[in-house]
Amino acid sequence: MPHFLVSSQNVRAFFITDSIEFSGNKRTQEQILRRELLFKEGDSLYFADSTEVFRKSEENLVNTSLFNFAEINADSLGIIHVSVIERWYIWPGVYWTIEERNFNVWLRDPSFEKITYGLYFEHENFRGRKEELKLLFKMGYNQLAGFSYQIPYIDKSKRIGLFVAAAVQGSHSVNYFVSDHELQIVKSDTAYLFQNVFMDLGLTYRKGIHQLHKFTLGYDHFQSVPGVFSLNPSFMAGEKLDMLGLNYQFRLDYRNYRSYPLQGWYFDAELNFGGLIGFSEQKMQNIFIKSTSRKYFKIMPRLYWASGLTFLCRADEVFYFTEMTAMGFNTDYVRGYEYYVIPSRHFYIQKNNLKFEVLPPKVFRLPWIKADKFAKVPVSIYVNAFFDHANSVAYPGVSDAFSGQWQYGYGLGIDLVTYYDKVFRLEYSINRFNENGVFLHFTAPI
Repeated sequence: MPHFLVSSQNVRAFFITDSIEFSGNKRTQEQILRRELLFKEGDSLYFADSTEVFRKSEENLVNTSLFNFAEINADSLGIIHVSVIERWYIWPGVYWTIEERNFNVWLRDPSFEKITYGLYFEHENFRGRKEELKLLFKMGYNQLAGFSYQIPYIDKSKRIGLFVAAAVQGSHSVNYFVSDHELQIVKSDTAYLFQNVFMDLGLTYRKGIHQLHKFTLGYDHFQSVPGVFSLNPSFMAGEKLDMLGLNYQFRLDYRNYRSYPLQGWYFDAELNFGGLIGFSEQKMQNIFIKSTSRKYFKIMPRLYWASGLTFLCRADEVFYFTEMTAMGFNTDYVRGYEYYVIPSRHFYIQKNNLKFEVLPPKVFRLPWIKADKFAKVPVSIYVNAFFDHANSVAYPGVSDAFSGQWQYGYGLGIDLVTYYDKVFRLEYSINRFNENGVFLHFTAPI
């Protein structure tokens, strides 16, 4: 039987995939790689389409975060060769992090008191099945002992996964209030001012390559001390709370590379029902819907555009500080407002980025390192012009000068992208008040 055929209807040449051969996956099982491919044995692939099919399959493999590189080729016998270079999966060592909303806030007033340190063990490909096992022990500013375990697939169709996480944590220093858009902190050298015990059990359902559903059942025990309530009576609903909540997340991800996308699109939606069941006399709910959408495309060679929109809408009307949502945390901020915390019952944030590829992705080999996991270093550099804007609505009874007012920021930046999903962004930003500064970040801008 010939492997290369020509269709008499449309005169398009295609070949039959007789077999798929894998190389480089010394740790990862083949079934994990096969789950990311857009073809299987016995499939017919048109020559005109095969390059795009192979490219997207390579992107899927890299987006698992299991591989630094992936390459797919076909030979004249209908055999497809899938070659990967695995990452380093086991990370035992010393843990440290800065307990601030972002690195720039800490740089404004650097203090080693705000450093959390400890020991951790992380296996990102446990048993070669993309299972994640994490153990963490934190000391210093915050103390924590916890673990998490996730298995991506437990069924033959490789769609259903499970995860569990639990931790006990306590802190001698807590944020208790927002004044003039700054977090206010109280400390104690002897007592824990805030303690939390939590456990999450969940299920994931991955339909196809790009769609993911995640269901989480979570238990939380919160405990604080009377001194914190004397500073802020709305800190929590009571000194001790036990709550059960539900969370659902939906995600569609068609980005070419998740750590630093240039083309494709992304959408997610989250429904949170925190405190749905309360076991304490006092009740504290955390009910909201949140969604993010992003679009990336190439305008012309080496010139790219990206836009993103995030919105949040809360259903609970009573404000408690421990369940506060705000602009200024994680990626929910307007560039130029890195120093601001804006408590928000509802908000939207819209970001725009125009970037030029100064250095296209190149792979450099470090000759003094033997292992390919570290010796081959991808590097790319981009310059950016950006404009972000947002608006928010404050909680009932909470006074905020920014509520209902348009906030915006703009500026220029430069991004360095390298291996193990590392991004380094240096940006010069100006906000609505003509305040300006240089800020450093470690994730993609949008």
